[in-house]
Amino acid sequence: MENAIRFFETRKWKAAYVDEEVLDGAHWELAVETASIRIASTGSNAYPPGFQKLMRLPNKITIETGIQMY
Repeated sequence: MENAIRFFETRKWKAAYVDEEVLDGAHWELAVETASIRIASTGSNAYPPGFQKLMRLPNKITIETGIQMY
């Protein structure tokens, strides 16, 4: 949890990331709110810097069970 809080405290993400050249694909939405953090961001086939690192954070918890995110 501490890693996730540090990660989000360093993010300066825009409200939306869109690659208009892709008509189908991945859509995502993220909302994080704590006493010191407030992030609301969405995307369609485009991602903010550090997004892949965010997707790997749960692996620190789930890897022991054989579940891994990419």
